[in-house]
Order: sequence, then structure tokens, then C-alpha cells
Amino acid sequence: MRAGVGFNNSHYTNLASPTQSRADENSLYYVAADRQLWQSHVHDAASRGIYGGFSVMGAPPDLNKVSQYYEVRLYAKGLFDSRPSDQISLVATDTVWSRFAVDAAAAKGNLVHRDAKAISGTYTAHLGPGIYASLGLTYIDHPTSITYTPQIGHALNFSASTSIFF
Repeated sequence: MRAGVGFNNSHYTNLASPTQSRADENSLYYVAADRQLWQSHVHDAASRGIYGGFSVMGAPPDLNKVSQYYEVRLYAKGLFDSRPSDQISLVATDTVWSRFAVDAAAAKGNLVHRDAKAISGTYTAHLGPGIYASLGLTYIDHPTSITYTPQIGHALNFSASTSIFF
């Protein structure tokens, strides 16, 4: 489990009163936890198994367009004996926009939504020392930030990547 708070004293536009002088401080907070739910090889490779976790993040809605973020995740390492270093993940998220930013965009006549939800699945293969390849599929409801057009509703994204660590 981990938690934290951040502060920033840069000048920020106050979304609740954008014509007023800028705010001089901003903050954020987060709480996250992960736990191994099941071990597949207790004695020789304790990290292999299934994990679950969550994250909750927040920031003042009068200073930040993203005011809340929620994530739930389920992931596994080494489920297959033939691939003991591979990982699989399933992650669901909800990004909540600032009510002040949403209301300001709606007042201008824009179509708005208050959040964006997503669910993704990823398989990461360990190809060699420091070399990984990932394939993922993500479905996003409301893939834009706050405003959208009637043609934009959902997105289905495929991703492929290679990472090399040295």
C-alpha cells in the first residue's frame, strides 16, 4: 500500500472563477494498494501468481481539469510454466473531469461528458534479458477530454510495443 500528497506553487487558472487572479498553489493526493492473491510456485518463484490492486487519485476541481481518477487492476505473472516471466493484465479506469471545467464547456454550447471510462487487457512477453514485447487492446467510452462531437462515442485501440532495458 502506498499513499502520497503533492504540492505545487506555480500559478494556476482558477476554473471556478477564470477571470479572477490565478491561484498560487495546487495539490493532489493518491492512495494505491496491490496484493498477491495467489501464488503458483510458492517455493521456487514466489512472484509468480495473480495480483489485484486499486488506485484512487484526486486534485482540487477548481484548479485541475482532471479532478479524480480511479483504477482497478488484476494482473498475473508467470501463469504458464513455459513462460514464467510473462505478464497478463486487465485494468479498468475512470477519469473524472472537473465540474467547473465541464460546466464552463457546457455554457459555451459544447457537448460534454463528465468522465471517461476504459478497460484494457495486455499481454507482455519476456523475450530475453531486458527485452519485452507487449500487445494490448483498450476500449474507451468517451475517448476525448471534456467536449466531444456526436461522431465521437467510443474507441477501440490496439497497441504493440517493444521495450529494451540495458
